Amino acid sequence: MQLHRKRRSLGADGGEWEYLGDTGNGLYSYISYNSQPTFVIPWLDQRSGRFRPIYMGDNWNANGQGGVGNASYLWLSFERSSEGSWKLPYQEQWMQTQIDAEVDLMTWKYE
Repeated sequence: MQLHRKRRSLGADGGEWEYLGDTGNGLYSYISYNSQPTFVIPWLDQRSGRFRPIYMGDNWNANGQGGVGNASYLWLSFERSSEGSWKLPYQEQWMQTQIDAEVDLMTWKYE
């Protein structure tokens, strides 16, 4: 999955999109772990005051057992490498207390 962001803001005059790299990290990462990306939540760690991006995706399960009624959601925490690239490792389960919020993240600006 390729990761992009707006340089300044999401408004009409927010500038160009910036390519941040491929988040690939393991089996099926190139197709977002078989999910459809829907949103990235800028989660704020109340202790450190730093933001951590959380990936949200949905898996429609259209052809599987139970069909769309068995659709599920996938929430994963982005990780930033020491080189500055973003990765989206798959985790079967996790809790927000497991997130290392001390990672220096990209600047998030909301207007």
